[in-house]
Amino acid sequence: MSAYRSPDTRIPLSDHTIGSLLVERAATYPDRIALIATPHGSNEIQRLTYRQLYTCALQVAGALRELCGAGEYVALWAPIWGRPPRSPRRKQPRTIDHLLNQTVGKVLDQFDIEHSLFDRWS
Repeated sequence: MSAYRSPDTRIPLSDHTIGSLLVERAATYPDRIALIATPHGSNEIQRLTYRQLYTCALQVAGALRELCGAGEYVALWAPIWGRPPRSPRRKQPRTIDHLLNQTVGKVLDQFDIEHSLFDRWS
């Protein structure tokens, strides 16, 4: 199997996965807000703590286990609904690489992991 992108070796690898970081944050900061979003089909803002986000992640993982066999690949791609207008200073993703860098970078930001996947505001 070949990768779509060659690996970015500028960023050191971590022994953590997003799942292991979520488990760690849910145990360390269970009542801290982890996510503020508007659920699909709703305009109501929802705030989830790390405990609640971890519980939701377990439910999604369980549902995916029922749908997929062992060793199968799963990809999730969801539209962004109910997002407020973007700041004119914020760059819009132009390519899939740019979009992936922004998405992964934002996840790393949530776990205080340094990266250089996108330019910071000055």
